Amino acid sequence: MRLNNIPAFLLSGGKMKVQRKRGRVLTLLLKTAAWVLVVLLQPCISLAAQEAPEIRHLFTRAQQGYLEDQLKLGRALQLGLGVRQDPSEAAHWMLQAANQGDPSAQTDVGYRYLTGDGLSRDEQKALQWFQRGAAENYAPAQFALAVLLLNGTDIHPDLPQAVNWFTRAARQGFQPAEVNLGIAYARGVGVARDDIEAMHWFQKAARQHSAPAEFLLGTMYETGRGAAKSYAEAGRWYRRAAAQGYAPAQTNVGVLYEIGLDVPSDMKEAVKWYRRAAEQGEGTGCTNLARAYANAHGVEQDAGLAYFWALIAKHDPSPISQRPSQEFMEGLHSRISPEQLAAIEAKAADWIQKHPSAPREWVAVDPGAESAMAGDFVKAK
Repeated sequence: MRLNNIPAFLLSGGKMKVQRKRGRVLTLLLKTAAWVLVVLLQPCISLAAQEAPEIRHLFTRAQQGYLEDQLKLGRALQLGLGVRQDPSEAAHWMLQAANQGDPSAQTDVGYRYLTGDGLSRDEQKALQWFQRGAAENYAPAQFALAVLLLNGTDIHPDLPQAVNWFTRAARQGFQPAEVNLGIAYARGVGVARDDIEAMHWFQKAARQHSAPAEFLLGTMYETGRGAAKSYAEAGRWYRRAAAQGYAPAQTNVGVLYEIGLDVPSDMKEAVKWYRRAAEQGEGTGCTNLARAYANAHGVEQDAGLAYFWALIAKHDPSPISQRPSQEFMEGLHSRISPEQLAAIEAKAADWIQKHPSAPREWVAVDPGAESAMAGDFVKAK
């Protein structure tokens, strides 16, 4: 069985390890951090067929240079409210508002340059717009700037400056920045390693009910970093994060029940939590569930279901999630007919197509490992 543990960095509160392929991380950032913007990064919209009178009125005032109306029009174009979608038109009006000094629009424009959403992709311009928003003390811009300084593919990484911007955003109570600043201290990236400081920022984010922060507090207590080792406290924080549907924590709660760590050993309860994580495609949870089916632990033995969940586990994009071993897969092959194998593989492929991988990278370590912080950190978030 495997426990999930602390990642390298998270993006916008969703636990993610940053890979050496930094460009992919920027895409993940956009998928997970968009909600922090005043204007969400979703498919944009166009004014070609403006039917609603309020849209025509908004368009007139936006043309006259009214900032608030430019923002509203940009949002309408962004979300398709009264008009059809048009990324270029949405970007145009957000640029108008950004050039008037609005930090939320400046941040939105920065993200558009990163994604090429209505604007040609250009990291240097994204950097410049994030810097303008950050200079206005706008926490989402500061957070975005920190991530870009850690993960940009076309700019030179600057870890100390990234931590500086995380710190500025975190001091404003911006939850994603609090979590990431804690991780920076926990791993000593861009700043001297300091477990006490890491705990401080995880606790602040947890007070805002951040599931990743609650999970990370669990890892700190489980390994005795920044606080006295306490499986009871670790389990409490894992359960809080799991109750919010946070898949890595759900897997860890399952492990606690399987091995009876500060709770009565209960394999049926463990399977329940493994299933919840597996249904989100979390690799370690899938692997543990597959093992349970293969060995009749907490469920009736079913080689077919074991193979199905093993295939889902292998699809987890995280390079560090625990996947079934080749020996395990071969053992299942010997227990299933070729026809059944083909049918299960088709079913798994269909499941994967209907459940696109969430943008995350989850670190997993052995239960009882000396340090839950073990693992790659790669100079990035």
